[in-house]
Amino acid sequence: MRSFLYTLAVLLVATTLASAFLPSPAGQAVRAAPLRAYVPDGLTPAQWAKQKRQEAAKNKKSKQKYAKVKCEDLDQWIKKRDAKFPNKPGAGHTFAKVKDLPKLDPRSKAK
Repeated sequence: MRSFLYTLAVLLVATTLASAFLPSPAGQAVRAAPLRAYVPDGLTPAQWAKQKRQEAAKNKKSKQKYAKVKCEDLDQWIKKRDAKFPNKPGAGHTFAKVKDLPKLDPRSKAK
């Protein structure tokens, strides 16, 4: 009985491993020519191109919405703040935008 179960287990494992090397069933679609680009399963190349164009347009719109803020000089900022909030010391706080200034960036390799 033990040898029968052992033989059955070996046979089952062998057929499972051998099935990995068989050709795919006829029911699956096979492309006539290999593509030279990535196309997700379930989409045609035209659908994938359309989706990529839509995402690119969305990203471009987002970048325009959050465009890079120009840095202003401290003197310009003080004049603008004083004009907007006269006789109110401490009013008009804004956060400093220093990421665009390479001389203040410790990661920059200034000589």
